[in-house]
Amino acid sequence: MRFRTLVLWGMLVSLVFCGLANGEELPAAEQKGSTISPGKAFLFSLLVPGSGQLYAGEKRGIAFLALEAVVWPVYFSWRNKGKDIEKDYQRFADQHWIATNYFYWRNSIKPKDESKLSHNYEKATQQQKYEMIGKYDQFVFGWDDSEPSVVDLQRNPDLLQEYPPDSLKNVYSSNREEYMDMRYDSNKYLKRAGWCVGALLANHILSAIDAAHCAQLKRKGLSLEKRVRVRMAVRFEGEEAIPMLCLSKRF
Repeated sequence: MRFRTLVLWGMLVSLVFCGLANGEELPAAEQKGSTISPGKAFLFSLLVPGSGQLYAGEKRGIAFLALEAVVWPVYFSWRNKGKDIEKDYQRFADQHWIATNYFYWRNSIKPKDESKLSHNYEKATQQQKYEMIGKYDQFVFGWDDSEPSVVDLQRNPDLLQEYPPDSLKNVYSSNREEYMDMRYDSNKYLKRAGWCVGALLANHILSAIDAAHCAQLKRKGLSLEKRVRVRMAVRFEGEEAIPMLCLSKRF
């Protein structure tokens, strides 16, 4: 719900600025013979969305600037939240996943079942280790609350025969479940931050193209009423709001 709210606010702010930007347009006669460079307008907006349009005398550039101003704070908010949770689950793993417990189980089932172990803990990077210990059943005995526990295996070595690598899905650990939930939340926010990066990149490119088009039309003295318009809108289907990018042209 919070994600949808932020997106909707971004769309609405852009809509408001789009309306302001299109509210005052110069007559075509005043534009003819302009020395504004489409290349400069393109470069300006590629670097700072909307600046090329403002350079060309078009207030519509404020809409691109507004979108930039909305998305950047959202990006940093989601990225920082994802990174904070990442630090939390790494600390949690350091406290509750014990490598010696895992090695005891792994070394005890060698060499017969060693070929069924699909991941090598020693050769993995630190980031890969944090992923593997939660994602793969192979590492479940490393968790300090596994059922049965490594202590149970040590007291009753015959119990090891019941837990070869292909049966570890039957070993439960609530700490592992909590750890995976934390990783899911972290990845969720980092993925959303990635969507923001995509939106920002698209905003730079679209703004640059639009700025060059605005400057080119102004150099030719063409009427602004004939240009292709790009605007953002929100369509409601039932109770769900769907953001849309609309293109239109007057004939």
